[in-house]
Amino acid sequence: MGLKQSQSAVTTADLSGTYELATQESSGDKGSLRAITFDGAGNIDGSGKRNDAGPISIVALTGTNCVAADGTLTVIPTGGKPLTGSVSVDGQKTLLTSLNDGGSPSIWLGVFRALFDPWGY
Repeated sequence: MGLKQSQSAVTTADLSGTYELATQESSGDKGSLRAITFDGAGNIDGSGKRNDAGPISIVALTGTNCVAADGTLTVIPTGGKPLTGSVSVDGQKTLLTSLNDGGSPSIWLGVFRALFDPWGY
């Protein structure tokens, strides 16, 4: 998936609401599905389920985020390594990656919950 780079100013306030994020690590046997709320003021909070090559666990995610004017998104999980990527021009989709030393590369794809969940769960 790719996201078109913003042609107009995007701000952290444009990323607001709950997003469903699916993750996949490069090993192919680890991933998660999480509901993450961006508060529009640079904070995130959420939880979900993670599969680590078999065992499924409940995980929490808190931290901060920042959106640059060109749509570049940086998420810094509390106690974790930064994720970088972008937010779509309409603020409805996110694409993040983790390319940090000492860890498996991963991709995080997020969709605004109103688009993902037509039944209103």
